[in-house]
Amino acid sequence: MSHPKSRRVNRIGLLIFLVAAIAVSLRAQTQAPCTFKIFQLNDLQTAVFGVNHYASVVGEADFAATPSEKGFVRYSGGGVRYYSAPNSATTRFTGLE
Repeated sequence: MSHPKSRRVNRIGLLIFLVAAIAVSLRAQTQAPCTFKIFQLNDLQTAVFGVNHYASVVGEADFAATPSEKGFVRYSGGGVRYYSAPNSATTRFTGLE
């Protein structure tokens, strides 16, 4: 025969477990507060590696000329700047602040 106090402890433990499991599952179902914007850079093949909280984007763009791979920053207003490190075959930006 089980002791009434141990049953109570088991029920409390089960209740805590269920509340925690429900709380975790509800949090997992919330939608992320983000938006996506598609843009094209002069028919270039691009790879995006970072976005900041101002919606500026950085990455790498492939050109036909040498150096063929240049780093780029696309600002939230639509302006784009390309960069090449001196004496390098590739320049790539992977993050920004």
